[in-house]
Amino acid sequence: MVLTCSDLTATFKTKDFQLKETILIATGSAEVDLKKIKLRLGVSFKTQKLHDGRIVPAIDTVDVIVDIDADHLDFHIHGNIWSDIASLF
Repeated sequence: MVLTCSDLTATFKTKDFQLKETILIATGSAEVDLKKIKLRLGVSFKTQKLHDGRIVPAIDTVDVIVDIDADHLDFHIHGNIWSDIASLF
């Protein structure tokens, strides 16, 4: 079976962001907004034998494809002055 999802969105946040370039260190928080993510997941069904001898259903992932379009990524960096400069790029 193949499951397909289109147009997913996600947001990742961290309050512990650090970027070091030579002697400059940007610190603060970062947020990444992802839009229009495509996810395709193939699964197969099988059985597995437990330690006590019982046989139960199981699922294996066969194929996982994640497509994230770079044009739909937004990075937001907040923190010290170097973070403000880094967020311009």
